[in-house]
Amino acid sequence: MFQVLLSPTGSSSSGDTNQANKPDVRLGAQAVVQTAGYRCDNVTHMTKLLIGTGFSVHCDNYRDNYTIEDKGGRITVVRD
Repeated sequence: MFQVLLSPTGSSSSGDTNQANKPDVRLGAQAVVQTAGYRCDNVTHMTKLLIGTGFSVHCDNYRDNYTIEDKGGRITVVRD
């Protein structure tokens, strides 16, 4: 599941800039955050990272913010 969440689904020229808004990606991000031991009852907003492979995830009306990143095949979750 982690690799599916972070793997690119197309080239940047395809215009698919809303990958973070797809329901399955949001649910996957929520599951990754929860698996890492953090609380995320609802994903409020997500954006792709500008540098690196991953997402910035905002949960529970922006109460909790996390960065999910693929670092050489190792998925990391950091609370911001």
